[in-house]
Amino acid sequence: MSLIKTCHITMDISVIICSFNGEQRLPRTLASFQAIQLLPSLQWELILVDNNSTDGTREIGARFAQRLPIRCVTERRQGLSAARNRGIAVARGELIVFTDDDVEVDPHWLQQLATTAARHPSASFFGGKILPRWEVPPPPWLAKYSQTLLSGVVVHYDRGNKPQFLEANDRWMFYGANMAFRAAVFRAGHRFDETLGRQEHALISGEETALMIQLTRQGGRGFYVPEAVVYHHVPAGRMTEAYMRRWFAGMGTTRVRSGEIMLNNLWFGAPRRVWCDMIRCALKFALSRWWLPARIWVRAEIKMATCYGIIRESYHLHSVSHS
Repeated sequence: MSLIKTCHITMDISVIICSFNGEQRLPRTLASFQAIQLLPSLQWELILVDNNSTDGTREIGARFAQRLPIRCVTERRQGLSAARNRGIAVARGELIVFTDDDVEVDPHWLQQLATTAARHPSASFFGGKILPRWEVPPPPWLAKYSQTLLSGVVVHYDRGNKPQFLEANDRWMFYGANMAFRAAVFRAGHRFDETLGRQEHALISGEETALMIQLTRQGGRGFYVPEAVVYHHVPAGRMTEAYMRRWFAGMGTTRVRSGEIMLNNLWFGAPRRVWCDMIRCALKFALSRWWLPARIWVRAEIKMATCYGIIRESYHLHSVSHS
């Protein structure tokens, strides 16, 4: 069944991949697209957005264009949200699908999203499973919590095997490595918030969640497609406590930029209560790391790192406003 609903749409599906210096990651991802199995009646395109790469990212895209329906575009403004918005601007599909440059897609992934979009016209956005492919065996604490506390760090999303609408108040929205929107969402003016999302090496996030929450508040519905699977490559460098702390510090930055944190009762430029929480969690972490179960110290370390990110961003905003 065609997804085309209006005459000015010339594609059924646009897949958008944004990449910054993805020379080492991108070939594996694009190679997996060569096995995509899609009904011949469905027309699709793959838009590769080069976000100011200084390596051979664009050349890799050009090389695969001989085997895939790739269009390469460039976004000079640094940041994942800006790159995604650039992809949206040039996309011609009725279903706009996003994934990352460090995944491998299941051959049936795109067809499952397309079929579900046609079957559930009341849904405005969709998402599926993201399963980890570990470069090396993960440490026990990471393996234990990769689907819960640390799912964002690993990029592991699995709600089980039941297709379902998301509840209006669901806080576990789809991850950017496997999400899709009807083009009508973007024709209505919605875009990703460019103050959020990764910016070069800054681990800021939350842009996709912010958009999905905005859509649900306006009556939009999300639908989970368990058969639409991608596999996320998890390198050894992401399996460390240092990376976990960086990631949650980025979450702290996200909470400030999204307006979730009230910047009042400041102490050295950041909320006093956040300073107190960070000190308390740092002490709890120091006392429990080597002696108590991971369920205690992992939570303490997460909270400590998140508070640090809040303090860092709050101090920055306070300094700028008083300069």
